[in-house]
Amino acid sequence: MQLLLRIGIGRTKWIHAMVVLLLIVLSAPLVKAAEGKRVAFVVGISKYDNLGDDKQLRNAVNDADGVSAKLTEIGFQVTKASNITRSTFNAKWQTVLDSLTKDDTFVLFFPGTVFRLMGIITC
Repeated sequence: MQLLLRIGIGRTKWIHAMVVLLLIVLSAPLVKAAEGKRVAFVVGISKYDNLGDDKQLRNAVNDADGVSAKLTEIGFQVTKASNITRSTFNAKWQTVLDSLTKDDTFVLFFPGTVFRLMGIITC
């Protein structure tokens, strides 16, 4: 099966997603994790080798930088990755997963990507 990256999620859906994320981030200080760490993996990829210049994600890294800064500010241990390859993503993702325990609070933020699988999933 071939995965195709589809750019251009509707502005309304993007705003809703950002509002939900903002609510989660702002409420995080109110929610106390058991005794675990607060861990976040924040990925921003603005440049994809298989896309033309007109289809690149111009704001994904900026969005990831902003969210990363806020999560750090409220006490998360953030692993941030910008414009990385798939193999680097997989390695960093596994490192983060390996560091987690059942008592940890975990946030994954990967902005700007919407996938369509053989015309079945659309946004």
